[in-house]
Amino acid sequence: MINVVFEGSTGSGKTTIIKKIKKKYDKNYKVGYTNDIDRSSPLYNVIKKMFEENALVSLNEDFNTLRYETLVQAADYLFLREKLYKEENDINLFDRNFSSIYSYQSVLLENNIDDSNIFMNNVLSCMKSGEKKVDLMVFFDINLKEALKRSEKRDKRVFTRKEKNTFKKFNDKLRDFIRYNNSEYSLLVIDSKDSEEKIIEKITSKIDEIIEDKKKTEDAKWYELYKIDIEEFAKPDDYIKYKLKYKKKFINKVIKYAKNKKVIEMGCGTGLMAGYLQKLGLKVTALDLSQAVLDYAKEIAEQSEIIKPCKYEQGDILNLKYKKNSFDVSYSNGVLEHFNDEEIIEILKQQMNISRYVIFGIPSTYFNMNEKMLGNERTLTLKEWKSLIERAGGRLVEQTSFHYYKIYRRIFEVKKWFKPKAFWLFILEKKD
Repeated sequence: MINVVFEGSTGSGKTTIIKKIKKKYDKNYKVGYTNDIDRSSPLYNVIKKMFEENALVSLNEDFNTLRYETLVQAADYLFLREKLYKEENDINLFDRNFSSIYSYQSVLLENNIDDSNIFMNNVLSCMKSGEKKVDLMVFFDINLKEALKRSEKRDKRVFTRKEKNTFKKFNDKLRDFIRYNNSEYSLLVIDSKDSEEKIIEKITSKIDEIIEDKKKTEDAKWYELYKIDIEEFAKPDDYIKYKLKYKKKFINKVIKYAKNKKVIEMGCGTGLMAGYLQKLGLKVTALDLSQAVLDYAKEIAEQSEIIKPCKYEQGDILNLKYKKNSFDVSYSNGVLEHFNDEEIIEILKQQMNISRYVIFGIPSTYFNMNEKMLGNERTLTLKEWKSLIERAGGRLVEQTSFHYYKIYRRIFEVKKWFKPKAFWLFILEKKD
């Protein structure tokens, strides 16, 4: 079963696109579909009346009214979601999800009701309860003014300035919610530049890719990803040289804090950093969940003149088996952004237990949502990463950043001139 969720403001055109995508896949698959106004829901008449009265449901700041409307929408979504799951379709297409309800109502409640955060957290927990895996989130990040004009024309209504401002706040909140909560699904962002035909092509290509991925084991997927990456180069050492150019600052920090030269890499992947540190004289353990990837990393190191084989161990970074203070440094690069908040906190806690220092590098908000390698990376703000470190009981020893492109190449990325550097690097230790 593949679950695809489509998000975007009213008038973004997503419903038309979804229906055409459904028609395409109906030929070969059993496809389920549901949207905001679904006649199969027992709440259809209530929801329809709410939307007919106001596309924003309500601008009334009275808490009881908003609570009623939110819970009606939540109940409607839960019914439709479970209905699709019971049908055991090959592909489920959701023309909305809990995030829109949560972020939308959160905007309206913000700074108006003392206990709004508690209430919204309860709604979010309710919506997430029993949620099956979301495989793909398609976010229509369309120009809001254009979208509202289309919505007004379609529904034969005119939005007030207050309503338009609320839509803008909602859209900003929804964009942030999706960006910060996509650690478990691929994300595809659609903008206004593409034609309808191109948009459909982008989405169906991604769905086809997911269908193929479902047929593979997790080990095979990661192994294939790394293998394709390396085989773009004439030989593995060319790949290693290219990658190590951008990791010098990271490598120097690991060396600086590894007083006794005992280090472990979490989620080592191709193992080039672990192998390079081993070559420099450190005692390195390279940990990864995939045994196939570890075998490949060892194979590359054995063929290389730049790196050296180290100790390769299969293991889960959420369930570390090492004794307290087994290492000077536990480090990872491009790993933590694939996990949710609670998982990140748990991983950091376990790392601080087995090592004196924890060093990790992650992509910053320099990247936009469509520049992600796997689609599920979370580009949190610096403030949010520091908060996660604090919640894990860590003390930030040092924090820096680094780029991966030379300045002559970055100079053409005008829109990013005032953004942070591409990667953040954190060094932390456990609080006394």
